[in-house]
Amino acid sequence: MSVLLIPEHQPNFPLEDVSDKNAVLFEQLLLDPNYIFTIHELAEQHVTAFKLGHATIRSLGHVIYKNGQQQMAFSYGATLYEALSSTVKPEVRTFSENIRVSGVVNTILALRDDTTSAIMGIMDEEESFTEEMPTAAKLIHYASEFSPDFDKRLVLWGAALERSIDRDMMDIAA
Repeated sequence: MSVLLIPEHQPNFPLEDVSDKNAVLFEQLLLDPNYIFTIHELAEQHVTAFKLGHATIRSLGHVIYKNGQQQMAFSYGATLYEALSSTVKPEVRTFSENIRVSGVVNTILALRDDTTSAIMGIMDEEESFTEEMPTAAKLIHYASEFSPDFDKRLVLWGAALERSIDRDMMDIAA
């Protein structure tokens, strides 16, 4: 007998890790290849931080990585993070939060001028992500296995950077 899984709202995500219940649900949702891209599109329509953040990550990826496959893997990590975040915390952000996203995004854009600092910053975010949100990091790794051509580490880096934008927006709004 199948059990209907319903997401449990996690208002403190990304300051708290994905719950066990939501982790099981997200793993199941990953089996539907359209889910990630559909929820990602919705996330970027309703959360300016994701729309601008993802564009910023793509821009940074084009500077750091010359290989198109690496750029896509880095961007895909942001896509996965947005899908995960929107699954556990579906909401439209307020306009005042959206106005403040430019400061967070500009900090990342400035890293394009110094790729060494950019990579060090990304590695710091990866460490923070995997330590503070081990379940979420495992879900991103699991999801990356469905795209075997992508470097799993770059996928995780993209997710960690998108999480940093999401986390920093929460800090600003608090």
